[in-house]
Amino acid sequence: MSLLHANRLFGGPLASVTDVVCRHHASPRGGEEVAGGHRVIVVRRGVFVMHRDGSRGERVVAEPVQAMLLNRGAPYRVSHPVEGGDECTSMDFAAGAAADVVRAFDPAAADRAEAPFSLVRAPVGAEAWLRLRALRRALLGGAAQALAVEEEALALLARVVHDGWRAHATRRTLRAGTARQRERLVEHTREVLAGAPGRAHTLASLARQVHASPFHLTRTFREAMGVPVHQYLLQLRLSLALQRLDGGERMLSALALELGFSSHSHFTTAFRRHFGVTPSQVVRGVRPADEAGRAVVAQPSIRG
Repeated sequence: MSLLHANRLFGGPLASVTDVVCRHHASPRGGEEVAGGHRVIVVRRGVFVMHRDGSRGERVVAEPVQAMLLNRGAPYRVSHPVEGGDECTSMDFAAGAAADVVRAFDPAAADRAEAPFSLVRAPVGAEAWLRLRALRRALLGGAAQALAVEEEALALLARVVHDGWRAHATRRTLRAGTARQRERLVEHTREVLAGAPGRAHTLASLARQVHASPFHLTRTFREAMGVPVHQYLLQLRLSLALQRLDGGERMLSALALELGFSSHSHFTTAFRRHFGVTPSQVVRGVRPADEAGRAVVAQPSIRG
C-alpha cells in the first residue's frame, strides 16, 4: 500500500489543485523533492516539517494555521515528527499568474518572475479556510467550471499572500543571528502544538519542551506570529475541527473534548466567532459566512 496518495482535483493553464494524503509514520527527512510549480500548500490535518536545502538547513513546520509557499524548482525534503501522517491541498500556479498576484503586495516581485515568493509561510485565516473549503467541495462535487475555479484559485492565492505580507510587516527587525534563533524557537513551538493540539498545554510545560523561559517564549512567539501562543493554538484547533466536520464527524461533544475545549458550549462559541456559524450548522450544511453575513464563496458561481 502506497504511503502517499495524490488526487488531482483540477488542472488548467493557470492553476492546478491537488489533494495529497500521506500515511507516513514518524520519520526523519526523506529524499529530495522539487516543487513542480509555484506552489501553495495548505495542511488540512496533521503536521510535517519541510527542510529547505540551501537555506542554512532551514526547518519550516507545516500545519493547518500556516500555508507553505514554494517557488517552482525549489528543492526540499520532508520529515514527520509525529505519527498519523497528514492531509493537505496543494495549488500550483503558472509563473506569470503567481508573479502577477504577488506584485500587488510586493512590487519587488516584478524583478523575480521566476521566483515570486519571498515568504516561505503565510497565515491561513478564517476567510482563506472557507474559500478553500468551498473550492474543494465544488471540485469534489464534479460540477465546477474551469473559468470560475481558476478565478477562485487566484483569489485564494491573493488572500494568502496578502495575509502573509501583513504578518511580515508587523514583525520587528532583528539582527540576523537573533532572527535565526527566534525562527528555530517559533518553529519548534509550532511543531509541539501541531503534534498534540488537544493537550492541556501550560506555558511552563511548553517552555520546557522548547528549551526557553516562559517569558522569552511568549514574547518571541507573539513577535514572530502576530498572536499569542494560546490564540495560535485555538486557531489550530478550530481549523482541525472544520476538517473533521467536513469529514463526517457528528459527535460534537467528543470532538470538543478531543481537541482541548473545556465543553461543547466553549467549542461552539469559539467556532461561531471564528467561522460565522456553529458546528451543528456545518453538520446541517449551512455555509459559513463572513462578517458581513455574505457567503465567502458563492458555490453556485463556481459550479455555474
